Amino acid sequence: MSGRYLKAPLSYVVARLSTSTLAELKSEQSIELQQSFSLLNYIHKESASINQLDFDSLSTSLNKDDFLTQVKRTCFLDTHRKKAVVYDANSIELRTTSYTKYDDFMRDFEEIRKAFLNAVPAYANALINEVTLTYIDVIVPAKDYNLRDFFAKGESALPLNAFGETNGALIFAKNEINEIVDATHRVFLSIEQLPQKLRRFVPEFIVEPEKKFLMPIQLEYEPQQDSDAPYAVVSTQAAQLFDERFFGGAMCSDLFNDSHASCRDKFKQLINKSTCNTVWEYTEN
Repeated sequence: MSGRYLKAPLSYVVARLSTSTLAELKSEQSIELQQSFSLLNYIHKESASINQLDFDSLSTSLNKDDFLTQVKRTCFLDTHRKKAVVYDANSIELRTTSYTKYDDFMRDFEEIRKAFLNAVPAYANALINEVTLTYIDVIVPAKDYNLRDFFAKGESALPLNAFGETNGALIFAKNEINEIVDATHRVFLSIEQLPQKLRRFVPEFIVEPEKKFLMPIQLEYEPQQDSDAPYAVVSTQAAQLFDERFFGGAMCSDLFNDSHASCRDKFKQLINKSTCNTVWEYTEN
C-alpha cells in the first residue's frame, strides 16, 4: 500500500488531455454537459477567450493581428472552487487545489470523461495526442528545520547557491531540467527559491490568466508575508505522447499512470525523506 503525507505541501495539481480538434458543442449538448457536471458538483460555469499565436500565419502575414487567434475556454468549478474542469477545442484539464490521492484524482477525471461522452458521443472518436500531469509543491521551512533540510542534496539543491553571495533587496533564483526519457516520455523538474514575503504559490509557467477561473489555495505551512527567509516552489511535470488512442476507449488512469510514476519517482529522489516524513506527517493509510 502506498502512503501519503497528511500535511503535503501540494498547492496545485493539473492533469491535461491534449486532443485532436473537439467540435463545438450544440446548445442542447452544452446544456446536457452542464447538467452532468452539476451532478458531479461542478456548479459554477465560467467562459472566457484568450489570444494565442497562430504559427501557421507567422510566415504568410505581416500584420501582427493575423498572428493571433481567439481561443474560447470554458471552466466548471466545484462548490468551493477547489476543483475545476477547463476545456477548449484541443484540450480538457482537471485542476485541483485540494489533492489527496492519485486514485481519487483519476476517479474524478474518469467521471468527467464519461460526462463529455454522454453529452457529445462524437468525442469518442477524438484522438488523444498527449497527456501532461503537473504537481506544484510549496516547501516552507517548519518545526525548526531549514529549507536545505527538506532536500536530499541539502544546500547544493538550492538554486541561489549557484551564484555565490548576494545582497540585493529581493533575490530569487530557479533551477530546472528537462529529461527526454524516450520517444514518447518526457519529465520536467523545477526548483524556485524565493523570499517568503513574495508568497507565490504557483510558478509563472502555469499561472491561470483568467481571473474567473482562479482557485483558492490553502497550505498547511504558508510563507510569511513579513519574512525574507527562503522557501521553494517545486514543479514536477511528466508528459506522454500517444498514437491511435481514442478519447472514447481510454481510461484516464491508464493514460496518466506512467506520468504519475515519473513525477512520484522524481520527487522522491529530490526530497530528504527523514525531514519530510516528520514535518508533513507521512502515513501508510
